[in-house]
Amino acid sequence: MSGEETSRTPTNQLVRAGLEEQSLARRTGEPTHYTRSERALRQALAQDPNDVRALICLASLANTRHHFREGLALARRVRSLAPDMALAYGVMGDALVELGRFEAGYRAYEEMAALKPSIAAYARVAQVQASLGESDSARRTIRLALDSAVDAETRAWAYVELGRLDRGDLRFSAAAGHFRNALAVSPGNPLALEAWGETEAARGNLKRAIALQRQAVATRFSPEFAASLGDLYAVAGRPKAAAKAYDLVHRQEHRLAQNGVD
Repeated sequence: MSGEETSRTPTNQLVRAGLEEQSLARRTGEPTHYTRSERALRQALAQDPNDVRALICLASLANTRHHFREGLALARRVRSLAPDMALAYGVMGDALVELGRFEAGYRAYEEMAALKPSIAAYARVAQVQASLGESDSARRTIRLALDSAVDAETRAWAYVELGRLDRGDLRFSAAAGHFRNALAVSPGNPLALEAWGETEAARGNLKRAIALQRQAVATRFSPEFAASLGDLYAVAGRPKAAAKAYDLVHRQEHRLAQNGVD
């Protein structure tokens, strides 16, 4: 796109393009979407430096790239421009928690939920509850999100989180049931496949775990998924397959670095 063409692109169109690229990145893990998202959002801010939509999208992108101080600064700027934007508190909380400022992060999540109860708020509150060992409270919060979900991706996320909580309590059969539910509403969902694979590994079902993890790796760009697959191959006594998976980890990490991920 030439500079002249860019100057004629409406700001809201650029923000929508940036959002869509981040949505694609969440679904696929492909890091080149981060670069394209940033490009569109920077172009939007060049036209309007105080566009809160572009700013909050950039803040979320910074967190995704593990640039948490940048994400926090951008989210605080959004809060100063739009103090009633609930998402600003959520993104602030994400950055604060990752920076180890847990109490401040939790307060930001509570403010988000108070301003606008939503699936995004429920997800963050459940994360806090789970990290504090309050698994029953986390389950109730996730079920609120499940009851509010209208799309398959969100319903699958909720089922996966319920399954992870059950796995943490060593309720492996119940966890597997949630992962099956996730795959029923979102066939081929990589998060469900990976979580189910980890559960089968914990149960000692290495063959099943490897099959599920291979599907997850084939579906989603993720060094973490590839590393887990390599570990499973190593435990199963398949060093050549493990080496191949670890090589994929290194190649994916290189591509992430090329696209601004720390």
